[in-house]
Amino acid sequence: MPLPPSISSSPAPPIRTSLPLSPLSLSLPLPPRMTSSPLPPNSLSLPSLPSMVSLPPLPRMMSFLFVPFSVLAELLPLITAIGSCPS
Repeated sequence: MPLPPSISSSPAPPIRTSLPLSPLSLSLPLPPRMTSSPLPPNSLSLPSLPSMVSLPPLPRMMSFLFVPFSVLAELLPLITAIGSCPS
């Protein structure tokens, strides 16, 4: 009999723990704001490429992607020609 009451009292602590979690969640959004603050000056330096400034790794990946895309564009007609020959 005494065991069930202890189990019912166990859910109470998690509720108390949820309270400290809320302030932590509030503190989490603050760092992103700090990181976003240096981005605006960069966007001002390069207004023509705001997307590249907001995500520096993307432009590098895009530059690498453009090369294979151009190569594939040249290879596609060859592949289609090779595929049409046996048929």
